[in-house]
Amino acid sequence: MSRQLKLVILVNVLLCGLFVVCNFVFGYFANLPSIHAQWNPLWLTYYNFDYLAQMGGEIVAPIPNFSFYFFWISIAVNLYFIIKLGRNKESS
Repeated sequence: MSRQLKLVILVNVLLCGLFVVCNFVFGYFANLPSIHAQWNPLWLTYYNFDYLAQMGGEIVAPIPNFSFYFFWISIAVNLYFIIKLGRNKESS
């Protein structure tokens, strides 16, 4: 197996692993009993309904949607490697 192909596979495995881990973490926090999550491609917003009921306010925690970012980064990296490997095959 060529060195370039090993690099492609390693980068893809790392990015896909980060994507899966972020989804598990976000899913865990979204499934807590008093938490509601609102999805946006750039942000995830978590609402704490227990605090809203007890104190009359609400805790809103917007965080970056890293899993969505990792998905698009992995797509871009795959396209880069496809183009680079395609050029190497044409020049050989």
